[in-house]
Amino acid sequence: MKLIEGAEFKNPQDVKQMFGGNVDFGGSQTVFDVGGNKVRAITKIAFGVK
Repeated sequence: MKLIEGAEFKNPQDVKQMFGGNVDFGGSQTVFDVGGNKVRAITKIAFGVK
């Protein structure tokens, strides 16, 4: 969590730049692959909101 606490993501490309191929976007959800394709964190990101 420390990695993203201070991050300001303005758009999905900012997230992709930080996490590369370990993140996918679908509708209103952002899915992070955190366990080698065995565990996923499904989140919602409010881009542009501080």
